[in-house]
Amino acid sequence: MKLFGTILLMSALLTVQPLSGQTYRPDTSLTYSAFLKQCQYFTQRQRKEVWVVNFWASWNGASLYTLPQLKALQADFRLKPVRFVSISVDKRRSYWEQRLPQYELPWEQLFLPDESDYEFLKTAFRHNSLPAIFLVNAQGQIRRMRDVEDLRQQLTQAARTLPDEPYQPVGETVIAVNDPVEVPEPEAPRGDENGAWITHKVENGETLYSLYRRYGVPVEEIRQNNGMTGNTIKVGQVLKIKPRKP
Repeated sequence: MKLFGTILLMSALLTVQPLSGQTYRPDTSLTYSAFLKQCQYFTQRQRKEVWVVNFWASWNGASLYTLPQLKALQADFRLKPVRFVSISVDKRRSYWEQRLPQYELPWEQLFLPDESDYEFLKTAFRHNSLPAIFLVNAQGQIRRMRDVEDLRQQLTQAARTLPDEPYQPVGETVIAVNDPVEVPEPEAPRGDENGAWITHKVENGETLYSLYRRYGVPVEEIRQNNGMTGNTIKVGQVLKIKPRKP
């Protein structure tokens, strides 16, 4: 029975195929220092939200087995302020990068190549095996889940008191799936009158959407011109922008 179960597991892992590997771009913008800061100030957030934090590795079969289940669960809660974060403890970044397109996980991905960083995080997210799935409720309490089904039950209960709006990362604008949206006309650009390239230093409170409003440049174009893979911008970051003419 044990051998049979192992064969089934290996078969499931080998048959997972990317849905749209050529267009999928994983969100790897999250950094270790940023995540630590977000954990530290979790209870000071003005809006209520819960987190699902998953520690995994590309070489761990049990970790890979749970990824499709987590993906299905995230889809069920996409209209609630539930944040999913996957933290890889792979030793080689290339192994991690090879796995991401295979599973197309639509949430933040953090890579921890430094063993000391991993050990520090384990002081809060206590575990000694993978995968290690945790639920952080709106009060900041951390609980390890037995499996994805346990997570679904606990998440359903934790999400009952949350508003009916999708998770919104700090400094970003999120539009709910299938919601009709009126996009306002962008403000007149405040750059070079000839439409030449300018540099913009990000100020507090600015987002890619506010830069679109200011310069008339689509968010995706700003990302492409600056080699960005996510939607997060930081105060003091310098961006290259070519404003649209009024």
